[in-house]
Amino acid sequence: MLRRIDSQTIYLQETARQLKLKHRLEEDRREGEERRRQSRTILRLLSITYTALFLMALFLAIRGTAEQQRWALGALMTVLGSILGYLVGKKT
Repeated sequence: MLRRIDSQTIYLQETARQLKLKHRLEEDRREGEERRRQSRTILRLLSITYTALFLMALFLAIRGTAEQQRWALGALMTVLGSILGYLVGKKT
């Protein structure tokens, strides 16, 4: 049995497709914002941690005992190397 499709049915089907697409795009936008927020939070926490480690190592490299200075220089090299690796990785 053939069903007759009128212009109202076609309009409703097209409107339903548009609403589904609009909903999917809105959901994708929200998920993207959430991912960016999480990435920024992680980057900020790592920045604070690396800054604190860098300052502590710098202080010990200047004022510490010989053993502390060796440890501090190793920590400084690690911090600076990881920052350099991050920056080089961002550009590629």
